[in-house]
Amino acid sequence: MGLFDFFKKKNKEEDTLSQDLSFKDLKKGDMIDYFLKSWQVEGVTEYDWGNNIFSREFKLYAGDEMIYAEIDEEEEEIVSISKDIKISKIQKGLKSYIIENDAPPKTLDFNGEKYTLNEENLGQCYEPGSSDFTELVNWTFTDEDENKFISIDRWDETDIEASIGEYAKIIEFSNIIRS
Repeated sequence: MGLFDFFKKKNKEEDTLSQDLSFKDLKKGDMIDYFLKSWQVEGVTEYDWGNNIFSREFKLYAGDEMIYAEIDEEEEEIVSISKDIKISKIQKGLKSYIIENDAPPKTLDFNGEKYTLNEENLGQCYEPGSSDFTELVNWTFTDEDENKFISIDRWDETDIEASIGEYAKIIEFSNIIRS
């Protein structure tokens, strides 16, 4: 085996490794391409929604931008891409409304668009390999075309977070590189 043969073999191994990985196999430190950027996986969270329904969420960074990419085991071809947003930016008084009524309103108006409550889920989230979990309630609102969504998570009585996003296809992600 010559010196150049060694480099050729290494490149073939790297190509095979990249091709064998799938989106749902991502781990902290891995890299993946999406929307003309390379993103690094900064964290992985798993969700158990009950009734044998699970999803995985990846916290992805590309420079100064951070997104969450979540894949549901039932919808393996669709990925939810979201960004955090202050709940007060969605609708004035929304957090107070949720605390007082123990639920959000059925519709939300955000940036001139109407979003309708599509799903309510009780679940638990945890980091892979950890036995510690946190319970949450998630409400997902979708626009009329069901292309965009607002997600609201309630972790306890007053800890309420929101994100906005849209749906992408799994084939829009490529070039997975294991760190």
